[in-house]
Amino acid sequence: MNTQLLDLMKKRRTIYELGKDVKISQADLYEYIKEVVRYTPSAFNSQPVRAVVLFNEQHDQLWDLTGEILKEKLEPDAFFADESQNGNL
Repeated sequence: MNTQLLDLMKKRRTIYELGKDVKISQADLYEYIKEVVRYTPSAFNSQPVRAVVLFNEQHDQLWDLTGEILKEKLEPDAFFADESQNGNL
């Protein structure tokens, strides 16, 4: 059995370059996200996906809280560890 495709699938990762520097207005971004969520395919057209869109201070508060929770739950070295070294690939 040829496992080349399976091996490639196991190694596949999506890399996102997320950031605050968005070139479109908040209103346009919100509408875009709303449409993407609405028309994303789902099993039996059940549309189970929801999204939370936060801007400015609320955005910062969410990521600050996320960082605090991760620091509590993860080992100190794991929080800032390179993914390729901690076996989570």
